[in-house]
Amino acid sequence: MRTPPPAVPPRGLLRFDPKNREGKVLADLFRACKEIEENYGDWNGSEIVDCLTEVFDRLGLDVNGPADQVEADVIYVC
Repeated sequence: MRTPPPAVPPRGLLRFDPKNREGKVLADLFRACKEIEENYGDWNGSEIVDCLTEVFDRLGLDVNGPADQVEADVIYVC
């Protein structure tokens, strides 16, 4: 039987591809959060919310829309 991977991969091994569109969005989000941490000393809540809102927008999600919008059958890639 195959052993599942650890919950947190070893440092340097990612569970997403930072070269594809969604992976780039995640990498950009992480960088933005770390920049906020450098500027404020922690992950300032309102700044993080702004970052997350931008990420959701980049992924085509409307933060004011319904939760079931992530169940869409069609993927729009430009």
